[in-house]
Amino acid sequence: MNKVIGECSSCGYPIAAEHSGETIACPMCGTVNKATISDSTVAIPTSLLVGVLSFLGGMILGPAVLASTKGGSDYLERQVREHIG
Repeated sequence: MNKVIGECSSCGYPIAAEHSGETIACPMCGTVNKATISDSTVAIPTSLLVGVLSFLGGMILGPAVLASTKGGSDYLERQVREHIG
């Protein structure tokens, strides 16, 4: 069984529960606590994740792909000559 670690509502002493709804007496102060397990999690939407990864991939791989082609390398060479010389 998975134990859920929580803390006493009165003194903050760590306690463990087997399942939601279980009542546990705190060994430190004797307060009876009821275990509540929250199923709420934070999820990143798939479309947002794919968009961010695609953008970062384009930023990283874009210049490398551009420089690896003949037309792209000529374009970069012209840009460098204009800005430097």
